[in-house]
Parts: sequence; structure tokens; C-alpha cells
Amino acid sequence: MILQRHPALNEEIREYGCGFMAALFHAVRYKKAVLDGIEDIESLYREAVRSQAMRKNCFIDDWDKLFAVFGLDARYTGKHEPPTRDCRDDEIEILRFPGHFVCGDGCGNVSYDPWGLSTAVTKELQSKRIFKL
Repeated sequence: MILQRHPALNEEIREYGCGFMAALFHAVRYKKAVLDGIEDIESLYREAVRSQAMRKNCFIDDWDKLFAVFGLDARYTGKHEPPTRDCRDDEIEILRFPGHFVCGDGCGNVSYDPWGLSTAVTKELQSKRIFKL
């Protein structure tokens, strides 16, 4: 998967797109879809902004809508879950570290970091966003 810091991606994704890229990673993983490259990511970014799932600066206003843009039916629990909450078999998680979102393995461990190896994940896990598939 392409990292959010890839120089060909727009500046908004490079600077603030960790949540967008984490959600996209889950969608590709669970839909077994293939991204052909930067153009596909940029197109999904534009669609997410157009649909008002996300702002231009990658602030996510509606996680459910964002996953729908990616073609995955995932429903947000609607709250910031504690770091100790584990996922059920039909759930996925996005972990929130200070200033950074990453994908979790369902038990609070990092399974994909959109930045690559960010220093944010060396800090204490703040909360989780849990999504029912």
C-alpha cells in the first residue's frame, strides 16, 4: 500500500491523511480490491470530499460515508472507545495515537501505519474507532 507521505500525493493527504489512508487500507483489505496507484487514491480523496464524508484537509466528518466511498459497508460505533476494548470477529479498528491514526489488529496492536514507521505509535494509545462490518 502506498504511504501517505508519498511525494506524488496531494499535500493535504501527505500532511493530514492518516485517517483517510487507514480507512482505505481496511477497505482494500476487506474488499480485496486493488488500487492501481496514486490516481486511484486521489480520485477517492476527491469523492470523499465531494460527498462530505471528509473535509479537504482530511478531517473525517462521517466515517460511515468514508467507508461507503471506498465500497465497504462499515458502521462506526459513534464513540471514542477505550484502548482496552477489543474487537469482535465482525469489527475492525482504527487506533488514535497523539496526532495520528493507524490500523489496528483488533486487539490494539498496529497492523498498518499510513506513515510507515511513525514516532506517534511509540506514544500511548489514546482511543480506538471501532467499526462493525
